Amino acid sequence: MKDTNNLSDKIEKLRKEISETIENNLHNITIDEIIDKSNELNRLIVEYHKQAYKTKP
Repeated sequence: MKDTNNLSDKIEKLRKEISETIENNLHNITIDEIIDKSNELNRLIVEYHKQAYKTKP
């Protein structure tokens, strides 16, 4: 459960960072930067689901 809490915190932090970056720097941010952050967020979400829903032996 600790791993999922840590991942959840990272996901929320990254979501906030992405939102703030877009909100504050919309005219200066590149599409590549948005894609990179989005890909990082997606990787964290996938890892979260793997940890949260892994089957116990």
